[in-house]
Amino acid sequence: MAKPQLLPDVIPPGMEGVVKLYKTEVNGITVRYADTADAGESGEQLPLVLFLHGWPESWYSYRHQLKECKQNNFRGVAPDMRGYGSTSAPLNPEEYNVYALAGDAIGLINMLGYKKCMLVGHDHGAGLAWKLKLMYPDIFVVLCALSVPYSGRSKFPGLESMRRTYGVETDKENANFFYQLHHQLPEAASEYDANAEEALLRLYAVDRGLKKRGILHGPEITSKKMYIDGKARGWWWRMPKPAGLPPWITQGEFDYYVSEYKRAGFHGGLQWYISTTRRDLDWTLTKALSGKKVKGPILFVAGGDDVVIHWAGGKDPAVKNLTTQCVETPECVIIDNCGHWIQQEAKEEVNQALFPFLNKHRGKLIEGSKL
Repeated sequence: MAKPQLLPDVIPPGMEGVVKLYKTEVNGITVRYADTADAGESGEQLPLVLFLHGWPESWYSYRHQLKECKQNNFRGVAPDMRGYGSTSAPLNPEEYNVYALAGDAIGLINMLGYKKCMLVGHDHGAGLAWKLKLMYPDIFVVLCALSVPYSGRSKFPGLESMRRTYGVETDKENANFFYQLHHQLPEAASEYDANAEEALLRLYAVDRGLKKRGILHGPEITSKKMYIDGKARGWWWRMPKPAGLPPWITQGEFDYYVSEYKRAGFHGGLQWYISTTRRDLDWTLTKALSGKKVKGPILFVAGGDDVVIHWAGGKDPAVKNLTTQCVETPECVIIDNCGHWIQQEAKEEVNQALFPFLNKHRGKLIEGSKL
């Protein structure tokens, strides 16, 4: 198994002395990851917490939690997920199916010398984390899911349901806009690439920060249609332009995200949508999960203003439904006046929920956690 290679990459704001960046070969791809322990030193003996990010994010989305890992004697590891940053970005959407992604996670923890870990996931990372917990409960022994609750395996493939609601994304006359359908289109990645800074600014600003700092102007596009003058137009044009960054992110932090996406592009991240919707691979490959409940200690943390919670019917229905999907009653924390980018926007509240939970269950890793 390939040994990790320390990278000369510049450590972004706030991470100096907290993490080092490495790359390694696992599961047939190159993975870059941030690690709070120096390879080969005593940090390897600490319980491992693996952080899985979503879209459009990076390992850096967990900067506040990685700092707290250092303070709580955990080893925090946060990879760029497949398709993002300096991790390989295969061109074939089928290579982003759930078993390929599971292989990335398991390969990484094995390379680090562990056979089990605690798991934290946000957005797409949370969706994957729920499946990993269901499929490999003896490897991923403790789970914290951020923003995205588990509601059980759907009766229909995701793309079929979306098309019933919004129309077929290639129908230039009748398709209505939904961002996940827009992400199916081959031109979506190049449009994001050409507007990386503006897209990230508007996507990140859709939270309480926008209300506090105001807007420069409203959305350029208010139509519900996918196509405007014959072109499928992206999500950010349908959002207000903020007067500034939201309060949870500094200019230096934002610049790091922009530089990463300008360098690596959006193609890889969008493959997560294509793999799990257009081809509906995950739905097809996980039929065995139908009716299966999640085992083990679970913490769910979400923002009360998160659109994902709105889609789940609101905070009370989301929590109630999640409880029916778990063997043990999950710990649930809903943070009011907080949006989707929760581990950054409400870092103190998330850490105050996350680390007592992890500390309570660290004994599940200390005994026999190493290979």
